[in-house]
Amino acid sequence: MAAILSFLVEEVALGPLPQPWLLASSPAGAGLAAELGLPVAVAHHIRPENTRAVLERYRAEFTPSRWSGQPRVLLCVEVVAAETEEEARRLIGPMDVVKAGLLKGISDIPFPTPDEAAAHPFTEPERAALAGFRAQQAVGTPEAVVARLRELAGETGADELMLTTPVYGLRERVRSYELIKKHYEA
Repeated sequence: MAAILSFLVEEVALGPLPQPWLLASSPAGAGLAAELGLPVAVAHHIRPENTRAVLERYRAEFTPSRWSGQPRVLLCVEVVAAETEEEARRLIGPMDVVKAGLLKGISDIPFPTPDEAAAHPFTEPERAALAGFRAQQAVGTPEAVVARLRELAGETGADELMLTTPVYGLRERVRSYELIKKHYEA
């Protein structure tokens, strides 16, 4: 590991290298980021139940480095904004199907259309797990999404937010970002 890091740190003929970040979804990953003095990108969109522990360990153990003199946190959040709550739920439906498969240990699920997702037979335990996960993200009307993003940034002390919008159609994905931007700037 040290040899790989030494190679990455050297600016031999390549010139200055971009600042590395470490993606962490567990306290172990946060510990490595802290030990190396790297900014951390927290995978809240994957394992929101670990976010608090990841941040606590990272901030408690952070060692300044040439890459960062103090802890820096980017929080990655799953977001879907639409004109109505119902439309946002419809758009997140395909990702719910994928997540339900992951809950069963199935990782090669094709990404369905919103109509296919609407017809998917979720079990009650899957519905409960998906609702719990979604409550940790930001899905809904633009006002609700922006409020949730501000809440997450405040709760976590994140320096930056990274938004991931796993919806089926490109047009709907772009529209989600447009709505968020419009309401965030308002």
